[in-house]
Amino acid sequence: MSDLLLADLDRRTVLQGAAALGVPVALSRRRRRRRRLDQQEGDGSGLPRIASEQAEHLAAAVGVVIHLHFGGTVYAHTGRVVDAVSDLGVRHVRNRITRTTGGRQGFTELARRGVRINGVCGAAGDPQTMFEVFSEIMRTYPDPTAVFSSFEGINEPNLMGRPWVEETRLKTRGMWLQRQAQGLQEIPIVAPALARLEYGGVEGADTQAQSANLGSLAQYVDYGNIHVYPRGMNPGTDIDEFMGYQRAVVGNKPMYCTEGGYFTGMNYVGGSNPTPADTAAKYTPRQIMEHWSRGNKRFFNYELLDDHDPSGADRESNFGLLAVEGNGPDDRWTPKPAYTAIKNFVAILGDPGGSHAPCGLRLQVSGVPDLRTALVAKRDRSRYLVMWRDVLSYDPRARQAVETSTRTASVAIGRPRDVQVFLPNRSASPVQRLGTVDRFEVPVGDELVICRIL
Repeated sequence: MSDLLLADLDRRTVLQGAAALGVPVALSRRRRRRRRLDQQEGDGSGLPRIASEQAEHLAAAVGVVIHLHFGGTVYAHTGRVVDAVSDLGVRHVRNRITRTTGGRQGFTELARRGVRINGVCGAAGDPQTMFEVFSEIMRTYPDPTAVFSSFEGINEPNLMGRPWVEETRLKTRGMWLQRQAQGLQEIPIVAPALARLEYGGVEGADTQAQSANLGSLAQYVDYGNIHVYPRGMNPGTDIDEFMGYQRAVVGNKPMYCTEGGYFTGMNYVGGSNPTPADTAAKYTPRQIMEHWSRGNKRFFNYELLDDHDPSGADRESNFGLLAVEGNGPDDRWTPKPAYTAIKNFVAILGDPGGSHAPCGLRLQVSGVPDLRTALVAKRDRSRYLVMWRDVLSYDPRARQAVETSTRTASVAIGRPRDVQVFLPNRSASPVQRLGTVDRFEVPVGDELVICRIL
């Protein structure tokens, strides 16, 4: 059974359950209207009806990590950072909440431009209390709901090399209490994410044991949280594993991934694996979709900017979407291919505006056994079929490219429609116009493919 058909069945199950509990009249009317539209779409084709999600929800699921509070680094150029985020087009950034001038000015200007902040509250080992964090929020931002999309717990507390469980539990509870006290309940709380540890950890030898020892924080958080770096492997690597660990902390709550990505310092030697910039660009849109397909509500690419590293050997300096020539105010920032891929992805799928009932489509995709798919819709009733394969493009251990064979996906739709093909790694404009057809074929290799169907 295809991923799309399974998604449709899951959606119907949710709707049936909602009906049993008593669905509001407005929702019931929207559903009846959508059913009528879907019946018109069918034209007796016999193809399965596939449900869709709102395209803007997928575009808005993409965020990027920034560090406006890092004085003395390239992030100290607040105006340039804000301009780069605006150009990238993402709706969300992740940054720690601090009292720094750069952080305050940057948050305010980003919010003015429609970008909201996932604010990390405090840090492990820092004496700052949650009362102090939320006092900063209320004192600095007249309307925090217009600035923050979420509050996140302390970052990777299990990396401190000392006992951390009690502090993490206390600060998470304190974050929840302060949110309640300040009347900010509409801003969700995201659980603290644990870093990857494979042996020798404190209060748990590895991440799995540490998650179990941290225990449930479900009563204090709205979303779980994972950090997943595939270490040069396929974008889907380790996601299920880390989601499984996080279940001990948040139960069945939905999740974010607030850090993930690839570093491009090809002279690095150590315990991880660098990835060439062109391969990282192929992987990045697919990594977004690997999280989306599992129901993760937001994925933050780590990070916006490199640190200046002429050697190309420092791992932490080469995660950026923008390469930098220096830390000066006028030094050049150059988009890496992954920056362009994210920018195009968001531009193709973005559909800002109020919520709408997305229309489904009579659709069947065949011919590629390992193909993964998702369907989203815009307000103009255009549907976007996203297709990708979780295949390796580069062998990180041998440090050489892997030839990925291209497979042809055959797509059938209920009636003839205008079809355009997009490759976000190459352009925000269609790379091919197939005309008005009810069947078409699309080659899918190691790049994500998007088909617009109207």
